[in-house]
Amino acid sequence: MSSQTSVLVGVWDLLSLELLAEGGPPLRPLGDAPAGRLIYTPDGHVSATISGRGRPPWAAADPLAGTVDEMVGAAKTWTSYVGRWRLEAEEVVHEVDLSFFPNWEGQAQRRKWAVDGDQLFISAPPMLVGGTLRVLRLTWRRSTPRR
Repeated sequence: MSSQTSVLVGVWDLLSLELLAEGGPPLRPLGDAPAGRLIYTPDGHVSATISGRGRPPWAAADPLAGTVDEMVGAAKTWTSYVGRWRLEAEEVVHEVDLSFFPNWEGQAQRRKWAVDGDQLFISAPPMLVGGTLRVLRLTWRRSTPRR
């Protein structure tokens, strides 16, 4: 494993998620303090989960018995995917196997990245979000083990 690769390996906790459009204020669709976990394994697996905080519980205790409104609300505040990762030049490439957003399955998601101390900064190329081209910018902090 190269030293550049090893700097990414581990568990990262989400600090911020912003969608940026030219000339407009950043959008924070999951609020000012979203939750998330990004895991890079040394053997090339990646797992990413992002959620809003304070999501309301469903009325029923059965995960298959949510109302349409409950399911839609949950879907609007959650995303996740798993797959394999590798470094190419200045990018980390996520080869997506399974995703909440099915359009990403079988696709390569390319991200610019930089590490500064215990923080990881990731940005995606412009993508259509809500009818506007936006750049996704995420800030992560290396997770500390629980004792």
